[in-house]
Amino acid sequence: MNFTEDELEAAYLEILEDLGWECVDGRSLKRDDYHQVILEENLREAVYNINKDMHDLTKEEAIRKILFLSNPNFIRANEEFHNMLINGIEIGEYTDKEGNKHSGGKIYPVDFKNIKNNEFQAINQFTIIGKTKRRPDIILFINGLPLVVIELKSLSNDNIGIKEAYTQIERYKYEISELFKFNSFIVISDGINAKAGTISSNEERFMSFRSIDGIVVADTDSLMMEVLTRGMLSKERVLEITKDFILFLQSKNEKIKIMAQYHQFFAIKKALEKTKEATSNDGKIGVVWHTQGSGKSLTMAFYTGQLMKKFNNPTVIVLTDR
Repeated sequence: MNFTEDELEAAYLEILEDLGWECVDGRSLKRDDYHQVILEENLREAVYNINKDMHDLTKEEAIRKILFLSNPNFIRANEEFHNMLINGIEIGEYTDKEGNKHSGGKIYPVDFKNIKNNEFQAINQFTIIGKTKRRPDIILFINGLPLVVIELKSLSNDNIGIKEAYTQIERYKYEISELFKFNSFIVISDGINAKAGTISSNEERFMSFRSIDGIVVADTDSLMMEVLTRGMLSKERVLEITKDFILFLQSKNEKIKIMAQYHQFFAIKKALEKTKEATSNDGKIGVVWHTQGSGKSLTMAFYTGQLMKKFNNPTVIVLTDR
């Protein structure tokens, strides 16, 4: 099945609309500044709605911190934003112009607890001016924040496909780098194949997502575009992956950003279900059977991180043979 790029984009938007995203043609958006990658008024509306009990000046300071990240380093700026997104934006005590003191507090730009408090938009052909003018195929915005970039290349030309989609993302990272400071993850597809990765993933680290529900695993010759899209890009899944299945690691020379692969994602979810059962019964959970090269250390890191958040900060014992 071969698509032109316009047909591929339309097919993707159709699936996203079916998943509940509001699809918007970016060419029709009226914007004052094409250098700005955040929809500021959408972000402001969400921040005011989610943080109703906080003072307006506290909300405005939090918005300012998002718009002007403090770290100039590309990936460290992304980590700074990710921490704001997940843990909230800490605003200290301050005094307003009238001399009134305000205690500050934490502001949350996205509501991970109540999905209905968020705005979900899939915007195609969204013009961005950086070193050059570019229009990524589709960007998924949550509350005005460009969290997922989708780049599509047609398979109808034998010389163009998912490899070229990856190459285009690499160009974007240089030419419109501001976009990727606020990125959660990236999807590339040629209409048949589809893979996902992070801003630090090389081409080999972009991986398929082969299951929608964790029960049925798609064959490698299946239409992976639809499996990945329905498995990763529902509104609930984008929030879930962003909140619980991304981490930053310090390698020898730089920070790298890692996202759980599909088998890790579903293994961790199942392990958490069994942990919940075990803590209310006999305490016996079971094992996760890992194969060589499956990323077992990272699976356990993601699992432990969620244990700390969801099970009242338990004591965790780690045994290793290395």
